[in-house]
Amino acid sequence: MNAPLVPIDKSGHVEHGFSSYSRYAACPGSIRECRKAPPEKPSPYAEEGTDAHECGEIGLRQGIDAIELIDRKVGGSIVDEDMAAAVQVYLDFCRSQIEDGDIVFVELPVDLAPLNPPVPLRSRLDFARYRPSTKALLVTDYKHGQGVAVEVHGNGQLRGYALGACVELDKLGHVVSEVQIAIVQPRAYHEDGPIRFEVISAFELFEWSVDLFDVINRTLEPDAPLVAGDHCRFCKAKPVCPEMERMALTTAEAQFTDTTITVPPAPSSMTPARIGQVLNAAEIIEGWLKSVREHAHASLEQGVEIPGWKLVPKRAQRKWADDDLASDALLTAGLPILDIYARKIISPAAAEKLLGKQKDAIKHLVVAESSGTTLAPAGDKRQAVAGGAAADFTSLE
Repeated sequence: MNAPLVPIDKSGHVEHGFSSYSRYAACPGSIRECRKAPPEKPSPYAEEGTDAHECGEIGLRQGIDAIELIDRKVGGSIVDEDMAAAVQVYLDFCRSQIEDGDIVFVELPVDLAPLNPPVPLRSRLDFARYRPSTKALLVTDYKHGQGVAVEVHGNGQLRGYALGACVELDKLGHVVSEVQIAIVQPRAYHEDGPIRFEVISAFELFEWSVDLFDVINRTLEPDAPLVAGDHCRFCKAKPVCPEMERMALTTAEAQFTDTTITVPPAPSSMTPARIGQVLNAAEIIEGWLKSVREHAHASLEQGVEIPGWKLVPKRAQRKWADDDLASDALLTAGLPILDIYARKIISPAAAEKLLGKQKDAIKHLVVAESSGTTLAPAGDKRQAVAGGAAADFTSLE
């Protein structure tokens, strides 16, 4: 593989970031509300995702496999077997798409300024490959999340990245005729698999840019409407959004129209239909309440008083102040060394790292087992487990 790796400079994100496109396309007023929202602290999941992306970048730039990063600190994470296995799927895919003569971009900053957008539109894509012989552009985005499987068809985030890549290639004197868009999401189930594609022409992509600019113009209107829905999931304005509050309260009121009820009914007394209705409502209410709790916690940490609430220390967990000193003390006290250290066999991923090219020798000894079942809406793309079959899974109790 002798494809040139184009050097890049890293850049930040902007208010109308492509990653937020699905949100502000559905709720134009969210841009306005996000300006009012206090700064949010990245969730552990977001930080882990950022670190996984960095693992992918390191792997592509240094030509190493993710397994070589296990137990190393990348960003704020110590890379474990699960992260390495997921990132390796991304690395394998990207490498499989490169041929001699291709132009390759890793973590490429993109800017749509030459297209005269209504607002600055800049971001950074994970991986792109341009093949001069066919004028085909491949844009790939790695998703580390496992909670929501991201759809590739009509994905505004990926199309925005592809537009940016076309602009960069134009600067280099290259013309794009076909655009291949791929999402690599190894940890979330999707019926189309962990790697999903959309193929469109460059003409279709630039036609879509007109829709993109129309969407952005709607967000700039002073009275841009607020629309609550699934797209609110990662909106930082959720805890202070009046439309989200209205929908959550309206949904809750609709579930309990009998004002004489002072204690919620026991689940065992509810019909299956009623349980389904309550679960549907709970998705909305729980999501909003969670964001309100997080907002309240952050406000209290900043010195804002919340009537009736305060911060208290979490339960303390006992641990050794110094492992080496503790080990010496236990040995001095007469405990055998085998008793003071826990021993267990290394994981399959760690074994494969040590075995290198001989890792196939243990392939037949490795199994992947589900830890049980979990509740999901009927629209979830995973295969349903029949009621009686649930007993086949390991109990979590």
